[in-house]
Amino acid sequence: MSLHLADQVDGTLLMRHVTTFGQWIKLSGTQEELDSLRYVQSELDGYGFRTKILHHDAYISLPGRSVVTADNAVLGSITHSFSQSAPRDGLAADLIYIGAGSEADFAARDVRGAIVLVDGSPRPGYAAGLPSGCCRATAHQPA
Repeated sequence: MSLHLADQVDGTLLMRHVTTFGQWIKLSGTQEELDSLRYVQSELDGYGFRTKILHHDAYISLPGRSVVTADNAVLGSITHSFSQSAPRDGLAADLIYIGAGSEADFAARDVRGAIVLVDGSPRPGYAAGLPSGCCRATAHQPA
């Protein structure tokens, strides 16, 4: 009788690793990122693997400060790496909620010049898929 892979997972050990690894904010090039990698390295070495942390030049983008205000209320928000920054004085425009932000969602609304509120986080290639000149910005909220 063979066990499925999921049946072989030690839940307590898995949660210990997730809890430990989750204590660090892992921004590229920071001490916390290095500390988290050293933890992973130590654990893998303990399992008998030979590991090496590589340091190299890389093109990185660290998220900056984010503030979204609508109807005089500050909304929770985050920035995303490799995204264009707003002007120093911010952006002001109509805010239009369009749900999941699918092609059909954009096609159903005139969002030119607006800030679009979309459910969930941006996906790879998301901005490239937006209609040209469709809106001034997109703001994403957790789904």
